[in-house]
Amino acid sequence: MCRLGVLLQLQRLNINDLTLPPRKGGRVTPLCYSDFPRMHDLADHVASEIGNSDALLFSEFPESPDNRLLVLLASLLAHEMPSAKAEPKINLESEFIHRVEPLADPARDPGGQLVISTSSQHFPLHTDQYLNPHPADLVIFHCVNPAENGGETLLSFVRHFLPLLDQEDIKTLSEKSFPAGRDQTSILSFEKDQCTIRYNPEGLSRSCVDKSYSLAHSAQQALAELERVASSVTVKFKLSKHDLLILNNRTVLHGRTSFTGSRLLKRVRLRLKNRFTLT
Repeated sequence: MCRLGVLLQLQRLNINDLTLPPRKGGRVTPLCYSDFPRMHDLADHVASEIGNSDALLFSEFPESPDNRLLVLLASLLAHEMPSAKAEPKINLESEFIHRVEPLADPARDPGGQLVISTSSQHFPLHTDQYLNPHPADLVIFHCVNPAENGGETLLSFVRHFLPLLDQEDIKTLSEKSFPAGRDQTSILSFEKDQCTIRYNPEGLSRSCVDKSYSLAHSAQQALAELERVASSVTVKFKLSKHDLLILNNRTVLHGRTSFTGSRLLKRVRLRLKNRFTLT
């Protein structure tokens, strides 16, 4: 029964249409929750495979009013359980689980900018917690209610778009010259021969305004090229009810298309117990 579910996911993801690099990584791996007898087994699989696949998609992940299974999975994966103090209070359902859904009156940050996750607007490609000096390693989305129209998930993998950037742009994006809250950061970093990314166009723009900082022309050009190549290799698919999508927040940009009607995802951000599994 679950094998059929995986085959349907492969069809939905258009895996056959993707041109994948010969090495591992840069792909969405479809799986089924019921194939794992215990949550410990599922967590072990995530920890061992997320560095290879970059994105894992589990179908049939049960929903519960108290988010018991999400909390259990987080406790097995996390270096330490996220604290509510470190999480923005907007749509915070519990200690560290956010409801990603459109609000009748979408929220705005202290600077007056729209919090896109509380709207139904298009969400550009980004990584989570750009303004945090230590961003989450994993981002988990549990689809409770998919959108009726639109709301497709967008993913773009570093391993796909990095070869499309020229060396000068890579060098520029690797310099710690991009404002991120109180810090300066690089967009691209290299660790153990793997490239990681930390990028959110909205967060970067906000930081530049807050600091009255103007990016150099070369940095603006490099960012424009990054946006272009990342968009050119973006994977688009629609989450189904009870899908659980787990992303490597260091190697995958994610976003979504605009939508109409209701849509509810529950989101968890984690730092892994063993961060070497990401690379």
